[in-house]
Amino acid sequence: MSGCWSGLTYERDTNGDAIDYDQTPFKSFCAMLQSYYLDPFLLLVLLLALILWRQHQILKKLDNLKNHSREYTLVESSPRTDGGAVSRTISDHIQRLEATLREIAERISGFQTDYAKEISKVKLEFPRFIRIQEPAEWLHRIAQYFEYASIVEDQKVPLASFYLEEEANQWLQWLQRSYKQDEEEITWEIFKKELVSRFGPSEDSGEALSRVKQTGSLRDYIKEFERLSTRVENCPTKDLIQKFIGGLQEETAEYVRMYNPKTLHEMVQIARYAEVKLSRERHSSISG
Repeated sequence: MSGCWSGLTYERDTNGDAIDYDQTPFKSFCAMLQSYYLDPFLLLVLLLALILWRQHQILKKLDNLKNHSREYTLVESSPRTDGGAVSRTISDHIQRLEATLREIAERISGFQTDYAKEISKVKLEFPRFIRIQEPAEWLHRIAQYFEYASIVEDQKVPLASFYLEEEANQWLQWLQRSYKQDEEEITWEIFKKELVSRFGPSEDSGEALSRVKQTGSLRDYIKEFERLSTRVENCPTKDLIQKFIGGLQEETAEYVRMYNPKTLHEMVQIARYAEVKLSRERHSSISG
């Protein structure tokens, strides 16, 4: 019996010979991740796929071990003249199987620790901020980075400060000087508020969201609504749904109101379904 599962090596085959396998698949995967910048969400999907693959390999090996165990049981129950020798051979094989199963259990229990060490080597690029960017978009991206890298609250402002470019860097120097004179600390919440106030849009985001209308495709309207809504903090879901419906074309808006969505996801899905349905109805009336 021989086999290897991405870093899990079976020490001996059925003849008792030593086996040595490369532990390449998992380490090659991690090496690949170190060479590229990946979106955190895509990274999580890849990591989940790797975990599922490794679990599948374990289950396959366990099934093979169980099959071998059953074969040995059948041999033990068959009549043989050299019963003592057969019994000792079977006992040796079963001991090896049990040892391998224990090794698998130990490797699984230590998997999370080893896995975390490997993943910690993955390089994620911290996004830089320049004047032409939307502050809300940049803040969202670095929030993802902070969560992934487990950055504590008092390290967020110093870390983000290293990645402000050009005019934004000059603004930070002025802000630090101003707060220092007032003997106040720039917390992460203050930093975010000041950044949006300085580089965000001059118009009120809430008013802009109320004024946005669907003048073209539903996809473009959803895109613009999402962009503006990210600037509005602490706006209840109910209010966002009302604003969204209010900006839709009348036929689509009536259809969405009829279904009375309770979540933002429902709201968008119903609007998309309404657009398809209304488009088919218009096409049918023209064809008829």
